[in-house]
Amino acid sequence: MKILEYLFGKNLPRWIIFMIDVGICMFSLSLAYMVRFNFSIPDVEMKKAPMVFAAVIGVRIISFIISKVYQGIVRFTSSQDAQRIFVVISFGSLFLVVLNALKYFFYNNTYVVPFSIVIIEYMATTFLMISLRVTYKVLYSEVVNSAKEKRSVIIFGAGEGGLIVKRTLDRDAGTKYNVLAFIDDQKRKIGKKIDGVSIFNGGKLESLLKGNDVAHVIISARNVLPQRKQEIVDMCLTYNTKVLNVPPIDDWINGELSFKQIKKVKIEELLEREPIKLDEDDIRKRISCLLYTSDAADDVRC
Repeated sequence: MKILEYLFGKNLPRWIIFMIDVGICMFSLSLAYMVRFNFSIPDVEMKKAPMVFAAVIGVRIISFIISKVYQGIVRFTSSQDAQRIFVVISFGSLFLVVLNALKYFFYNNTYVVPFSIVIIEYMATTFLMISLRVTYKVLYSEVVNSAKEKRSVIIFGAGEGGLIVKRTLDRDAGTKYNVLAFIDDQKRKIGKKIDGVSIFNGGKLESLLKGNDVAHVIISARNVLPQRKQEIVDMCLTYNTKVLNVPPIDDWINGELSFKQIKKVKIEELLEREPIKLDEDDIRKRISCLLYTSDAADDVRC
């Protein structure tokens, strides 16, 4: 277990990720040949194989270098990384299709890479590159974080904001929190799940707080009334649980939420009016006037 923690606790060097990606392409191409020819490759195709491998792997290497898909931190793989891989592999395969068309129509009526090989290799490479990153991310989370005590968190709001908060907690390895449940006042969401976490109604909050050691209740919903927030705060105070609030999207750093941006609920957020702001300068002047006015100087007015 300690060896795994050491391995997963380190960021994989970029050159290793690059070599793994190239290895995946070679495996996918070999698999494409085996599937295409039913595990019995003709001698004619075997003679053409070195040229095919050189063309496909060459295109993949160049596309990886240009796009730098190997530079991402694998344990923080997101849907954007998967989309990026999909686009890069797609453009590489499209280039091979164009190369085939040029050779067929303008050279000797033959293909550089058989179209069936292009299609199978494309699907296998895309699937394996994305799957390997996701698998590593899951293993990292299980191996590294499971060995450390996690604290429970409840997210109030089972909408898009709640999902973003959960994935922020999952992504931020330093937080070491486990999302225990979602709470939502909308009946149509009750009983469903988000990312494998159950959604409960608002009346279930107290029993969850009572039966579990909950560190935080994070309010992700934007339309929670001040009175409802006050109820949540009062309930959480009873069980020594802190209430945090997700800032508006405009305050997120580069459009992305981080756990450090989730702050405690401010008292003015519980008011149904704008907070009263006192004129501090006027109050300061009046206090100074009272301090420096003698009892005998009754005619002096502040």
